[in-house]
Amino acid sequence: MRPLSAADRRQSERLEIGNLRVRVKDTGELVGRIVNLSFGGMLVNSATPFEPDLSYLFRIPLEEAYQGHYYLEVEAECVWCTNAVNPAIYSVGFMFPPNSADHIPFIEHINARYRRH
Repeated sequence: MRPLSAADRRQSERLEIGNLRVRVKDTGELVGRIVNLSFGGMLVNSATPFEPDLSYLFRIPLEEAYQGHYYLEVEAECVWCTNAVNPAIYSVGFMFPPNSADHIPFIEHINARYRRH
């Protein structure tokens, strides 16, 4: 499968997610809740601010096994971070690495399992 271009990632459908959390891969610390997810990245609501232009390693726990695991580990770069709407909550835009297509089957699974109807 070819890597997604920047235009492909930006135009991919954003899936509104009902109840999926993100944790720091190494510590298990709760980062926040995924608001929406696309092939290009994810929007997360977090109590913690993130520094743009830095990459982070996350673990997304699942309620049921996916390919033998109850989580997905993913790298994502913070593109922007703001708390303009609610001073206690940061909206953080993360972009998945441009040359990685590993997360695509996972997002298709999330679409089938966790999407709000």
